[in-house]
Amino acid sequence: MSADDRIFHGVPLFLLKGGVRVVGSPFEPEGQGVVACDLAPPIPSRYASYYAFRKELEWRIRHTHVVRDVEDSKLIRAGVTLLNERVFHDGRSSPYDFFFMYVTFFTHLFIRIPFTKFQTAILREVNVAPTQLHPNSWATVQAFLAMCLAVGVTPTILVFFYYFEVRPSRSGGWVSFTSVRGRTLFRPFSDSFKNFKQHYFKIIVDKADVHEFSDGEGKLFPFYWTRDPRHIRATSIGALTAPDLEAVRTINALPRRISARHLVECLSLEDCGPKAFELMTNPGPRKSNFFALRKKSGASSSTARPTSVPNAPRPPPSGVRLTAARATPKAGVPPTFKAGGSNIEVPPPNPPPELEAAQMGPLSEAGTVSADLLKRKRNEPAVEGRRDKEGSSSRSASKKARKGKDKEKDWGKAPAIPLPGGIFSPAFSMSDRAKFHMSSSQRALIEPLSEVELTNAMLEMSTRTSALAWYLREFADRPGVAEVRAELDREKKNSASLQLTLEEMVLNQDEYDKRIEQLEADLEKAKRESAEGLAAARIEQERLAEESRQKIELLEAEVTRIKEAESCRAKANEELTLEVAKAKEQIAELESTILFEHEEGFNKALRQVPLLAGVQDPFALGVDIEKDVFNGVLVDLNAAEENEPAAEAAVGGKH
Repeated sequence: MSADDRIFHGVPLFLLKGGVRVVGSPFEPEGQGVVACDLAPPIPSRYASYYAFRKELEWRIRHTHVVRDVEDSKLIRAGVTLLNERVFHDGRSSPYDFFFMYVTFFTHLFIRIPFTKFQTAILREVNVAPTQLHPNSWATVQAFLAMCLAVGVTPTILVFFYYFEVRPSRSGGWVSFTSVRGRTLFRPFSDSFKNFKQHYFKIIVDKADVHEFSDGEGKLFPFYWTRDPRHIRATSIGALTAPDLEAVRTINALPRRISARHLVECLSLEDCGPKAFELMTNPGPRKSNFFALRKKSGASSSTARPTSVPNAPRPPPSGVRLTAARATPKAGVPPTFKAGGSNIEVPPPNPPPELEAAQMGPLSEAGTVSADLLKRKRNEPAVEGRRDKEGSSSRSASKKARKGKDKEKDWGKAPAIPLPGGIFSPAFSMSDRAKFHMSSSQRALIEPLSEVELTNAMLEMSTRTSALAWYLREFADRPGVAEVRAELDREKKNSASLQLTLEEMVLNQDEYDKRIEQLEADLEKAKRESAEGLAAARIEQERLAEESRQKIELLEAEVTRIKEAESCRAKANEELTLEVAKAKEQIAELESTILFEHEEGFNKALRQVPLLAGVQDPFALGVDIEKDVFNGVLVDLNAAEENEPAAEAAVGGKH
């Protein structure tokens, strides 16, 4: 029995809490081991797992729905995480295949192992591991499954990515889905998902060839974080198949911006489909409406909106089993509703015109789907009043009425299952469901009649009814048939015109999609060219700045050297100036001293001559200061200087 045999329209059955074997680590209690990875996203790198030891993981597994039943529990084991291991590490150093799972996937988003075909297809299409997809995006997948279950639509990849796109982050963190502009289906499950990053553990696959996790070509989805999550743009109308286009029309007829949290929490209820349908068709998804919905199914309002991963175990879902018949409502056939307190099932009334018009999407064809899908439940005061007027006056009749009402409530909890034979099925018996509360006077009118009289009266009344029906079919309102046919022809023409308009809109939409894709490609190209030009300009600017910095450093060094040389020259100048000043002082001192000595010596000689020679006036004897005595002869100094070169030459000739 495969995993998908226990899944109806992508909704898992919650049959088993715990029951999964836990594998410890050979590195306990230190918890350190050999790990391998080519990635290092900054934010996930900060969080080590809370379940690094077997004791904590066993407690968590005992209190968590991980698989659906015992058969699924045999396919996997739960493994602890090393203290130096992170959620993005791969299994190259591990002897077995595994993938990580956050605890919040099981406790808040009601994901079960093994994944459904649709969940597996999502992971494979986006090329991400289970924990690489952000919990808010997982909530989007689960809400989409609940919505498809409620309206009887088969979820497919093309339909899903008609409403959502994937734009991976450059930082390499978690991958998220973004709603296509103008096609938003859900409000976010949480504006800020908290306390999930450190609560993860390993899901170990015992056998690599198990068809729930692999096929002949390899794994059904990436087990470990990938470097290149796929960038996915919205599916165009032209790429949708006929069934997908019909599914899009059905979904477009639903209200927009439904609470993803409320839809996901419907997956924990036994009657998930009807509850999700009622949630989507109720006007204004207020908190009080959904809390009342939860209380009807046995859940309390305090557990209706979990916001973080709890330390205490989450209580089990109120309903723990689904049947194939309950999980397969027909598209366009909403569940039937009771009218007031009567025992007759009536279809829900048509919605008001303004609501029906507001809920018609651009792909709807004259309201073929939306009118049936969006009918609401309301009470019938006329039937309720009639029952009050015809109530029994006796206490026993009142008790029977209450018992019948209780039985009717119990019966009403069962899902509406279409009978295989239609209205003529033997199981379709209105007499078993119809009850009449008659007064004593009314009973007194019928009780005296015998069985023959009662039978004759019944035959007569049924014959009259048949005659009236025959007349109504053959003759009644004949003049109005032409008007009806004319109105029908007009409606057919309008329908044909609407069909042509729809086809034109589809073609225009394709053209717009192509233009948008071309504009986006041009924008990406312009961004890329601008980024390249900016990068080149930054490189050139950095090069020029580096050259300028080097030149400035050289000039500063040269200026420093010149300043030092000038300083040295200034010091040398000062020293020379001081030496020159000293020399001048010495010269001046020597000049004055020598001149004085010479003059004084000459004067001494002049004074000694008169004394020694007895001459009164030396100048009177012919004393001349311009003459001198050489070899006993008085010689004129000027004449001696002129003859000195000739004498030197004569002396040289002799030698």
